[in-house]
Amino acid sequence: LLEGTGFAPEPETAPRRVDDELWHQRFAGAGRIDELRELGQRLSGVLVQFLMRSDADERFLADGRDIGGRYASASLTCGLSRVEAVEAFLFYQESFLELAAQSSSSDAAGSLRQFARYDQFMGAVLLGLISGFEDKSQAAD
Repeated sequence: LLEGTGFAPEPETAPRRVDDELWHQRFAGAGRIDELRELGQRLSGVLVQFLMRSDADERFLADGRDIGGRYASASLTCGLSRVEAVEAFLFYQESFLELAAQSSSSDAAGSLRQFARYDQFMGAVLLGLISGFEDKSQAAD
């Protein structure tokens, strides 16, 4: 996706295993893995639809924020902190970037536009995640 843009990729490091992550262990211990997998599949579908469009259809961004809020609810239920929930988001963000790269343009300008759309969508998901935590903390006050 960033090929030809002047950005050099990071050197390869040993891949992190999801089973080794504390947040994943908490989700698994609470029996939420299947639910979160389905939510991730929904996220993938909405992301692909958003990337296939040329306009900034707010419905898809709203869906992304909603999905982020659902991740927040699941995280809170399992006792994750906001930081741990963001760590989980960042862990999976790379796989969604690979999905975006598959649908990117063959020219550099088109690829950069596609990445900007990907970034816009994933930013909406992240804001939904953070907002979900803030809504719960404000309700507790």
